Amino acid sequence: MRITNVILSPAQPIGQIKDFFNSKLKKGTEFQSRGWPHIHCLFWCADAPSFDPNRYSNESFINYINKYISCSILDETNDKELHDIVKSVQMHSKKHSKSCKKGNKDCRFSFPRPVSCDTFVAIPTPPPENTPLATYKKAAADTLAVVWEAVNTSEEGEAVTDVFNRLHIDQHHYEAAQCALARKYTVIYKRNITECWVNPYNKDLLRAWNGNMDIQPVLDVYSCIMYIVSFISKAERKL
Repeated sequence: MRITNVILSPAQPIGQIKDFFNSKLKKGTEFQSRGWPHIHCLFWCADAPSFDPNRYSNESFINYINKYISCSILDETNDKELHDIVKSVQMHSKKHSKSCKKGNKDCRFSFPRPVSCDTFVAIPTPPPENTPLATYKKAAADTLAVVWEAVNTSEEGEAVTDVFNRLHIDQHHYEAAQCALARKYTVIYKRNITECWVNPYNKDLLRAWNGNMDIQPVLDVYSCIMYIVSFISKAERKL
């Protein structure tokens, strides 16, 4: 898939692009230590709304994410082609790989990802006045642990809302718990229980590329700089 033929085309699959930079411009297609060819890309979209962490609602920003990014496993009867591609190339292995466990982590890519009824941004939030930090974080951790246990023991076909109703919590309560434990601005995508292992993708690009992708919005300047320095400009170790 060539950038000029798809991403910069009049179809504008991720919106109107006003600038972009990728690793291929510097050193061609990169090959990971595992031998997989890939390209790191950064795109500036002209119509993308800004994320404001000081604003309670970032509705336009969330709507923009939902327009171009998905974690859905589409119904096979409605779109078998995309359903099959997602199941084939976008699912993180439940067995994890050696690469997942770098740094003594169960999965450095944070799979399985959290479920959610809606897409939202988890913004690090301090405890209410007169509430000890340890107590605040423990309550949030307990809430997320109970949700995750319920997800793992859910019945086939059970939705996230069913799990929340069974636990007597709602989406607002769940988002507050995620914000209490967040260390940085983090997008929590809308995901059903069966979609915890799906990497974020763009439907049009995935259909054209038919290969794994990880598409994410940039939430702050620091993340943008780190991405350019750490990924796009990193040295190639081996071919």
